[in-house]
Amino acid sequence: MMTLAEENIIGGEIVSTMESGSILSIFYDTYSMGWTFGFKIFYYLINHYNSLGVIHNYSLPVPRLISRAIFASKPDLIETLKRRKLLIVDIFGSKYNIHPNEDYVIPITNPTEETLVPKIEKINKERIHPLAKTGNIVRLIYTVDGSVALFGGEVPTLKT
Repeated sequence: MMTLAEENIIGGEIVSTMESGSILSIFYDTYSMGWTFGFKIFYYLINHYNSLGVIHNYSLPVPRLISRAIFASKPDLIETLKRRKLLIVDIFGSKYNIHPNEDYVIPITNPTEETLVPKIEKINKERIHPLAKTGNIVRLIYTVDGSVALFGGEVPTLKT
């Protein structure tokens, strides 16, 4: 549960200044808890704007990602997953052939730096947009530096 101060900052200052199609980047030090802020904003937008949440996971096995999401935002994550309000595009698990058998996890067949963007676009068109219908889609990329670790160098990162 967010504190009143966190809710006021996220709902009053950050979200109110963003328009549809906005991108918010959060930079933080390596050993800080700054990554939690992205999850807090993500869940705020899902719950207060009736949005479909999509996490692009580049960094962890899905069970660890879910554990971090629960730690960061303390929502009823399992209920959100059951309501089909949250999907995980699992690039990390796809790269290392770790496939959780959950319907909210979307694997990508054989992700490479050349094919990743077209495959994500296909997933958007075929799976994500039909679920969102006319509602909002909120995306969280966890984490951009994870894409560098998976595909090496900055060129693949800049493509995504």
